[in-house]
Amino acid sequence: MEDRFKFCPKCGTQVANDVAFCPKCGTNLTGEGMPDTTSQQDAPVPAKPEKSPNAALLITLGWISAVISLLFVPILFGAAGAFCGYRLTRFPGNRTAGVVLMVFAILFGVVGVIMGAIVGSTLYGS
Repeated sequence: MEDRFKFCPKCGTQVANDVAFCPKCGTNLTGEGMPDTTSQQDAPVPAKPEKSPNAALLITLGWISAVISLLFVPILFGAAGAFCGYRLTRFPGNRTAGVVLMVFAILFGVVGVIMGAIVGSTLYGS
């Protein structure tokens, strides 16, 4: 009995024999010289995206900047937190965390500006 599946030589995704391109990575599966990957023993193991140590650093610095923006120089620290969130979205598996960090950093920056205006008008207002 012939196998109905083959494996992508680039990412290891199991695909039907009649598929021309890998649905995951887009590799052409009909090219000549393609290794025989009809056996699961020979199939490459798909690599899991590793968490970069930079991602943890960006998360930490972003949240610290966002919280500091509530009290000191909210525009600067809010923007720094949002930038860390933006950079975090570029790491595999951290898109949601990056978007959440961006939203909260901007929100904390705006709240910091409003709190500064209230405190400033109370202390220095007429």
